[in-house]
Amino acid sequence: MLKNNLKKLKGVYGAFALVEALLALSVLSLIVGSLVGVLIYGRESTALSGSRGRAATLAEEGLEAVRNIRDANFSNLVLGAHGLGISGNEWVFSGSSDTTGIFTRTVELSQVDANTIQVVSNISWQQNPQRLGTVSLLTYLTNWLTGGGGDWSNPKEESCSSLSGGQDALKVQLQGDFAYVVTKSSSRSFAVIDISDPTNPSFLVEASILQNPNNLAVSGNYAYVTTSSNSQELAVVDISTPSSPSVVGTFDAPGSADGLGVYVVGSRVYLVRASSSNNELWVIDVSNPSSPSSLGSLNLNGNGNEIAVLGNYAYIASSPDSQELQVVDISNPSSLSINGSYNLSGTSNALTTTGFDSTVILGRGNGEINIFNVSNPVSPNLLGSFNAQDSVNDLSLGNGNNYVFIASDKDSAEFQVIDISTPSSPTFVGSFDWPKDLNGVAYYSGGNMAAVVSDSNPAEFCIVSPQ
Repeated sequence: MLKNNLKKLKGVYGAFALVEALLALSVLSLIVGSLVGVLIYGRESTALSGSRGRAATLAEEGLEAVRNIRDANFSNLVLGAHGLGISGNEWVFSGSSDTTGIFTRTVELSQVDANTIQVVSNISWQQNPQRLGTVSLLTYLTNWLTGGGGDWSNPKEESCSSLSGGQDALKVQLQGDFAYVVTKSSSRSFAVIDISDPTNPSFLVEASILQNPNNLAVSGNYAYVTTSSNSQELAVVDISTPSSPSVVGTFDAPGSADGLGVYVVGSRVYLVRASSSNNELWVIDVSNPSSPSSLGSLNLNGNGNEIAVLGNYAYIASSPDSQELQVVDISNPSSLSINGSYNLSGTSNALTTTGFDSTVILGRGNGEINIFNVSNPVSPNLLGSFNAQDSVNDLSLGNGNNYVFIASDKDSAEFQVIDISTPSSPTFVGSFDWPKDLNGVAYYSGGNMAAVVSDSNPAEFCIVSPQ
C-alpha cells in the first residue's frame, strides 16, 4: 500500500515538474522575445534618427541650392517640381527629382506674388518595408533686386477704400494683383480687391459666403479661412476667378471652439482653435479641396491664436502663460507632439507669429515682439525683443525678411516698421498714425507696399508705401 502511494506521489511530482518546466520555458521565451524586440526597435530607432538627420541636411541643401539659382537670376526660378544637379560648378534644376543614396529629393516652387516664390524641399526614403520616411523644409525667396526700395522711415498712405455697410476688416492676404480680406460679419464677409493700381484699388466683390471669419491664408487657387461657425471651423474658398469666389469645401472640427489661425503648405492646412475640451491643433489634407480630411490633431492646453510652419515644425502663438510659443513636431501628422516651447515673462498672450528659415517672430498683447532662433526647434533661443507699446495684432515680413511690418493698437503709431537684420537688436524704422487700431497687415514685395485693414470707417482697407 505504502509502495503504491509512493509511486502515485512520485507521479504527481513528475507532473508538477513538467508543468514548472513548461512555465519556465514560456517565461524564458517571453523574456527572449522582449529582448529581441527591444534590440530590433532600438536599432530601428537609431537608424531612423540617423536617416532623419541626413534627410534634414539634404533638405537644407535643397533650399540653399534654389537660393543660389535665384541669386544668379530670379527668372531662373521655374515653377513646379524639380530635382537638383551641378553643371559648371553651379546648381541647376535637373529632372523632376534627384537621388542621393536611399534619399529622393524634390524641390517644389510655387508663386506667392510677382516677386516672391515659395520653395518646399521634400526628402523621402524607405525607412523599412512598412514605413516611408519624409522630411520637408520651406522658405520664401524674393526678387531682392526689385524689392525693398524707398524710405520706410516715413511711411505714407497710398490709398484707402471702404467696405460696404461699414464692415470692420479683420485680416488681409495678398497674392498677385489681388488682396483678400475677411470681415467681422456674416454678410459681405469675404472681399476681393484689385490692387494692380495701388493708388486706386477697386473692389471686385464683397461676398456673403462665410459665417463670421477670423483669419485666412492664400495659396494658389484657394483661400483657407478660419471661422467661428460650429459646423465649419475651416472653409476652403475657390478664388481661381477672383471676381467670383465660392466655398467649395469645409472642415468641421469636433466641438464648438472657434477656428483662429491658419497656415498652408502644399496640400496640408494647419488650423489652430480656441481652447476647449477638444484638441486645438488640426492638420488637414486639402488635396481634394471639396472634401478636407483630418490627418491628426493635438491638445495645446490653451488657445492656438496663430501658427507658422517651417519645415517639420509648427510654431504656435498661444495663450498658456508658461508656453507663449509652442513648437510642434508635424513630421508625422498622425502622431503630433509638443517638442519645445518658450516661457516669456509676464502673463500676456502671444497673438500672432511669422517666420522664415530658422527665425520665428512672435507678437504679444502687451506690445512685445520677440525674435527667436529655432535652428534647434526643441529649444528655441530668444535673440532679441522690441516694444511696440500696445497690442500686436498681426505681423508681416518684407524687404528680404529684414523688416517686420506691424499692425498694432498703439495710438499715433498703429502701423510700425522695424528692422530685424540684426535679430539681437531690432530697431525702429518708421510708423504711421491710423484713426483706429489696425487688425491685419500684409507686405507685397512686387510693389514694395503693405496692405492694412482696420475698423476705421470709411478706410477699412488701405495701402501704405515708403516715401
